[in-house]
Amino acid sequence: MKAEKTSAIIFGIIASVTAVAGLLITLSNPSPHLSAEVSKYISYVPPQYKELMRNSRNLANSETLSALINKAIPEAGFEQKSELFENIRTNMLTPWTAPFDNGVNAFQTMVFILIKNEGSAVAKDVYVDLPQHGLMMIEDDKKELVSVAEQTRRYKIPSIRQGGTYKLWVWFPSELEKIDEYAVRIGNDQQTADIEHPKEFTGWASRVADYYLVFIYLTVLMILSFFYWLYEILKPTERSS
Repeated sequence: MKAEKTSAIIFGIIASVTAVAGLLITLSNPSPHLSAEVSKYISYVPPQYKELMRNSRNLANSETLSALINKAIPEAGFEQKSELFENIRTNMLTPWTAPFDNGVNAFQTMVFILIKNEGSAVAKDVYVDLPQHGLMMIEDDKKELVSVAEQTRRYKIPSIRQGGTYKLWVWFPSELEKIDEYAVRIGNDQQTADIEHPKEFTGWASRVADYYLVFIYLTVLMILSFFYWLYEILKPTERSS
């Protein structure tokens, strides 16, 4: 019996030491930890810019261009004028080429993504999956802009250093309600990022959010006061002899 008790104690000590050692090894190994914030906005184009673009497109119509060319080189032949017309028109309509066939105003819905590596190691091969194809502007963890020419639905980040952040602005050619910001997925082969969706408050909700600690304290005080009142009401009264 004594030998069994001794063996149990030794086994318990070995198991405890092994567990502590494993925990220390796990904590001492550097590892990345991805987190992100995803917010959705309406990205309005200033009306002054829209008016400028409308006027520019109107200048590219056939009658206006033909009149300008005939006035500039009246002695030129038809073939020369036609070639000049096509070249000028093509250059003037460059801002309306794909994906801006319907103008920049078509990309009103924007999603802002802030990715943070809060771990102690570099996070490699981080993917960002979007609900739809969109145009992107990216600032990497060195605060430099990364060029992305075409619309994309999955973007791969080569690496995010320890304590580094990546910022992504994505514009979608869809209405605001058709973009599900909760469908954004971020991670790599080792982990999936913890994603938050911060909300903005206005009016009375904003005032409550600003003073939420005060509301918590008052709520706790009211609960304690209520239970104390309830106790005073329900406690048995002492009978006088």
